[in-house]
Amino acid sequence: MFCYTVTVSILLIFSRFLVLAKTDDSAENFWEKVDEADGQYRMKPIGDGWTSDSVLDCIVRSLVNFENCQSVTYDDSSGYCTPGSWIVKGQESTNQSPTESIYFSDNAFICNDSSTMSVLTNGQTTTCLYWSEEAMTQPMAKQRCADLGGGLYTMKTDEKFDIMRDAFYINSNTWIGLEDPGHNRTFYWIDGEPFNISSSSLTNLWALGQPDPSPEYCVLVYQITNRLHDAPCDHVNRFLCEIHLSLV
Repeated sequence: MFCYTVTVSILLIFSRFLVLAKTDDSAENFWEKVDEADGQYRMKPIGDGWTSDSVLDCIVRSLVNFENCQSVTYDDSSGYCTPGSWIVKGQESTNQSPTESIYFSDNAFICNDSSTMSVLTNGQTTTCLYWSEEAMTQPMAKQRCADLGGGLYTMKTDEKFDIMRDAFYINSNTWIGLEDPGHNRTFYWIDGEPFNISSSSLTNLWALGQPDPSPEYCVLVYQITNRLHDAPCDHVNRFLCEIHLSLV
């Protein structure tokens, strides 16, 4: 088993170098350089930085040492290299000097900061949220979130509840990631975890009288109370998706 693991690791590293060898020693032939004229960006670091001889060396070492590396920052003046994962467009740039640039792969996740999508942080929690402009049934909303690389929003912690409460003025009924798949009044988050509220701020998450005994198996944030209501899954509402930045 040990030999197999080592062999796979060696092949993985070799394949990455093989890709780099086909780039004619130009980092920009396979990773795109952020054009600051196109807007401000910031990057999520995934490890400590180091001094590299070139952009290409920075990217090679980042790929070899960090499996989930999708981007790097490189300072043309000092040669300092920092590996990263997702990058964010529309946020204040974290570049420390005009000589530092961000490079990213085709697979890098970019969360655009706009009227419908934002990266938000509360405490130790950071997530990319998609606030839909369109309305659809809960199954369709769930699929739409999956197509974006995430899922309907879940609020398992105080921090996540506060992100939704503080960032969005809910002016229409909004699907979230809570449902009763067994139709037995037992609710689960869409990742399969049981609905088990233990923190103080979440104990009153349900609106008064909710969930009620009617055959309503999907959950939304009700626009008037900003509390949870169960509702028929085929009703058409707006929805809130989250894309898990820590996974890219």
